[in-house]
Amino acid sequence: MKESELHVIIFNEKSKALIDTHRDTPQDKSYFENLSPLKFSILVDLSLQIPVKNKIYFSESIFSAVFWGVANFIFSLLDDTDFATSCLTFPGFLTICIGYKILQIREHQRISKKIIFEQFFSKYFDETGSRVNFFNIFHMIIRSCLFFGLSLLVILASGYAQKAKINFGIVTSCISFSIVLSSIFSYIYYDEKLTKTQIIGMIIIIISIVGISFSKGNKSIDQADNRFTEEEKQYYKIISIALALTCGFVNFLRTFQAKYIYKKNGYQPVDLSVDCGLFLGLMTMICSIYYWLTGCKSYTWYNFGINIIASHIMMVLSIVALKCLVKGLAGPTGAIMYTCPVYTSILAAIFLKQIPSIYQIIASLLAILGVAIIILGSSKQR
Repeated sequence: MKESELHVIIFNEKSKALIDTHRDTPQDKSYFENLSPLKFSILVDLSLQIPVKNKIYFSESIFSAVFWGVANFIFSLLDDTDFATSCLTFPGFLTICIGYKILQIREHQRISKKIIFEQFFSKYFDETGSRVNFFNIFHMIIRSCLFFGLSLLVILASGYAQKAKINFGIVTSCISFSIVLSSIFSYIYYDEKLTKTQIIGMIIIIISIVGISFSKGNKSIDQADNRFTEEEKQYYKIISIALALTCGFVNFLRTFQAKYIYKKNGYQPVDLSVDCGLFLGLMTMICSIYYWLTGCKSYTWYNFGINIIASHIMMVLSIVALKCLVKGLAGPTGAIMYTCPVYTSILAAIFLKQIPSIYQIIASLLAILGVAIIILGSSKQR
């Protein structure tokens, strides 16, 4: 059976990858060529339904957690937390994404206009290049909006946390709300299996971050801020926590969407994240130019520098985290990543003199214990 005939039978780009995988050895090639069209099409259909490998990317997940915590802390240093200031995140998106594309282009021995075009625009057309792939374009735009919404919500939540005079690491722990959603939907739609030990570890982490969020007695070395009353501070704390919970929901939507696209047409999570980051960087750059020309007061060199640093970190961790969540087990991987409030709390305590209470410290230690239990559960699964 010829490859051209196979591509006529199977209308999915995954067929090419399946044939390429087995064309090197004569035995495998002969086996696939001798299959009837019906059997081969069934085989390819089954290959597309094979669930993502049950693996937890421990080192990458811990890396993402640390960088996520650092990025959240840096965002909390902004003087202004409005929409215009959020648009200043474009340097990180453009630098990381364009740099990644350049590295991909340089892997080819001969660089041509066709290769450059394919790297930047191939996902927006079909295999022939004659028809626009509206499915990928639609999801790319939606994901870009979700990505920007996530960074905007983090910046807004940090602003209210500063007004409430609470450690921002406490607030970011509420983002763990997406762990529960990811685990439920992954179990329902992708049939991901979790051991009892892993589930116990996830529960411990959730309890710990809830304890960090709602425990009282947060201390500050700085003198009391008399700009707001205790009632106002409580109000700002509630808003900050509500925004963090919304961040968790948005983060769940991003993960679920990426996994859906990956299973649907093989759109690699790293490529998806880079393409969305590039589109988002261009859009926010246009908005930033507009606000700069109109003399936006929040456009200071300080806010610009903070956004440059935080956006670079955010883009790198987004690429790494997306790979872990899409290709690995969403529940345990997400549980490891959501220890990021521990690092944010530590940085806030050191540099902002916002010392957590003993209850918050205990809750942070519980989060680390939960991660250890998840690792233990995964080793038993193997």
